[in-house]
Amino acid sequence: MRLHLLGQYRDVAPVGAEPGLSRHTGLPLRNITLDLRVGSDLADDLRHELESARSPDNALRDDEGGLWRVKQHSSSGRDWGAWSFAIELAENENPQAQSLELHGMSLVPLFYKESVTSDGVLLIYTEVQPEVADSERIEDLLTTAGGANRGKDPVYFPVRRVGVTDEPLSARWGRCLWQALPDGGRRHSLILVGEDGDHDVRLPVMSHDPELGNAIRISIRAREYGEALLDELVATGALSLEAVARVRDRVESALDRRFRDAAEARDLSEFR
Repeated sequence: MRLHLLGQYRDVAPVGAEPGLSRHTGLPLRNITLDLRVGSDLADDLRHELESARSPDNALRDDEGGLWRVKQHSSSGRDWGAWSFAIELAENENPQAQSLELHGMSLVPLFYKESVTSDGVLLIYTEVQPEVADSERIEDLLTTAGGANRGKDPVYFPVRRVGVTDEPLSARWGRCLWQALPDGGRRHSLILVGEDGDHDVRLPVMSHDPELGNAIRISIRAREYGEALLDELVATGALSLEAVARVRDRVESALDRRFRDAAEARDLSEFR
């Protein structure tokens, strides 16, 4: 086996260990151990590389395209001699779903990533740009009771990850954002949280609740109040459509004109 370490592929002699099970697919994953000796001039660089490779995003690559995550490593030696490293590696995965089937929709990812939290909870991060009907369906699901888990009991639903596994995943909505597109459609950034290991421990959607959540609710209500008031004034003849257009033009330009208002501090010394 040849493993890419310290800028080049190096011959290593792995020893097989008890396989593990993938949290992504439920299939067996290889575990191996290996011993490596390097000079003292390379010991620190190798130690840093192995520590970085604990993260799946920085997994080590072998010469056949396989990826390996460092489970743990240890070393011994002297500053003027060779260092011995004992390394445990786990086969790493990069599952890529061809589509996500949920709530009667088939969503094709523009971006897709899966990860597992320290608590063993499976997370799916994806971006999709569906047809208008499915886009509205997603927003409806997130808006209706329990859809976004806002202060309610989590609502789990089956998600089939086509191209990853045939077994459906029971998941709930996590943080879900959207972006308006020039053609009137939407692009959705979705996080799906696996039920297994979740135990009703909500992943934080907002880092400054309840203040930020309350501010968002106040903002949405104020916007709806303004729209409803304009509609009523037009209906009663108190405002013309041209006047409403002028009001909306002023509102749309407010961000450019008033953006720096948000940078005002009561006491600058609090931010030194």
